[in-house]
Amino acid sequence: MTGYRPGALDRFGLSPEALAERHPGLVVAQVSAWGAYGPWGGRRGFDSLVQAATGIAVTEGSAERPGALPAQALDHGTGYLLAAAVLRAVTEQSYDGAAG
Repeated sequence: MTGYRPGALDRFGLSPEALAERHPGLVVAQVSAWGAYGPWGGRRGFDSLVQAATGIAVTEGSAERPGALPAQALDHGTGYLLAAAVLRAVTEQSYDGAAG
């Protein structure tokens, strides 16, 4: 499970495709601030930047003095959901008898 921007690890032979080829049954999960596609897909990002770009910072403060959520809730929430998805994928592999 990674939180790097899309493609950041590919040059090291760590793309999802390369990993799956070397380790059949491996569950690879990725999350990034802006997604894998679109105009911001290759940018680095983290919770505070996403809060600013999506308007959360203004909602939590004002245009003159942006605020922030009391925790890095976007990072935490997506991380927990991604971890749950990985656990589900691993569990389904064990039920299906697939490699892993």
